[in-house]
Amino acid sequence: MADSHFEQFFQSSQEAREITLEKSQSEEGISDEEINYDTVRTYLRQNYRDRRSGGPAEFSKIVDELVAADYQHISELETDLQRAEPAFKSYEVETKSYGHFYDVGVVRISLEMVNPKYLEVRRSIYAGNGIDYPAPYEKYRKLISP
Repeated sequence: MADSHFEQFFQSSQEAREITLEKSQSEEGISDEEINYDTVRTYLRQNYRDRRSGGPAEFSKIVDELVAADYQHISELETDLQRAEPAFKSYEVETKSYGHFYDVGVVRISLEMVNPKYLEVRRSIYAGNGIDYPAPYEKYRKLISP
C-alpha cells in the first residue's frame, strides 16, 4: 500500500515537472505560474545556466523564503531579479566573487537588495539561529532599477 502511494506521488511529481518544463519552453513561458518547487527550479535553471545549481534542499528553502516574503507568481520574482541585476553585478565585481554564487545565492542576494520584506525573512532565519545578519548592500541599492 505505501509503495503504491509513493509511486503515485512520484509519478504525479514527475508529470508536474514535465508540464512546467514544457510551458517554460513555449512562447507563454512560466511567468504566470505560481511559486512552487518545480517552477522556481525551472526558472533558475533556465535563467542562471552559467551558475552552479542548488540542490533539492536549497530549492525547497528558497521556495519557503519566497512564499514567506509574499511572492506568489514567477513574474513577481522575475521583475525583482531584473530590477536588482545591475546592483548584484556591481556587488559581485567589487567583492571579486564572480562565479562564486550558486543560482539560489544570486536570487537571495538580489532579493535582499531589492525587497525589504525578503530581507526581513532572511534576517529572521539567521536570528532564529542566533546570528546577526548585516546584509551589507546599502551602497548597491542606488543601482536598482525603478
